[in-house]
Amino acid sequence: MASQLAFQQGGSDHGSSVEVLSMLPQALNQEGMALYLTRRNSEAAARLWHEMLRLLLASSSAPSRPQLYFLSDLTTAAVMQQWPEDRVNWHRNTALLRLAKVVPWGKWRALREALVALDKQKAAFLESHGPFLYLAALGTAPAFRGCGLGSMLLDRLCRIADQQQRFMYAEAACDSARAFLKCSGFFELLRHSVRPHAPNIYIMVRSPERPERSSGSGGKAREQAAGEQAAAQPRLRPSASVRSR
Repeated sequence: MASQLAFQQGGSDHGSSVEVLSMLPQALNQEGMALYLTRRNSEAAARLWHEMLRLLLASSSAPSRPQLYFLSDLTTAAVMQQWPEDRVNWHRNTALLRLAKVVPWGKWRALREALVALDKQKAAFLESHGPFLYLAALGTAPAFRGCGLGSMLLDRLCRIADQQQRFMYAEAACDSARAFLKCSGFFELLRHSVRPHAPNIYIMVRSPERPERSSGSGGKAREQAAGEQAAAQPRLRPSASVRSR
């Protein structure tokens, strides 16, 4: 199945972006953390994702920068932001109260704790390794899964990261998502759980590929670049507010 990659600026409220933001929460309604927070109610999980993505995009301080990426057939989409340029703290203010209508009160508190803890973890990574690209969400419409569309879009996003020479940073709340990211060059940095019965959240990171250097001894140049990339793999100590395993 052939698709063309299209770009849409984050925060807009018209055209294809509306369709994408309607599709993406449905594609993510089986995501582990969302199901935990909604007591395994997939419809509520989709509503939770819709509200979180809407708040995330609407509160960006630089809406002219692309944050919403999707294939032109609108079957697969992702939200990716630049850190710290697009960093937002919507989960620290009254905007988060909108989510209280979607999740039970006890779970709402767990949601807030999780968002704050994950934000601290990204801040720690930023301090250690500099600006990076945060892959906040990526999903494919259920009817089109298994066609390689998610991998196609993720590959394009990885190339953007390589062009900018930035790490990519993602959070996966299930083994299948972790395995999917590993296939695209991500590795597990750490894992944690905000509460005892909550699913593990895997912090996944991908190092940027360095362009090959033109040299008379091309093999040595590639080996040196590979060695530099391996040495660049980050080592991060978990934030004190996060329970790690």
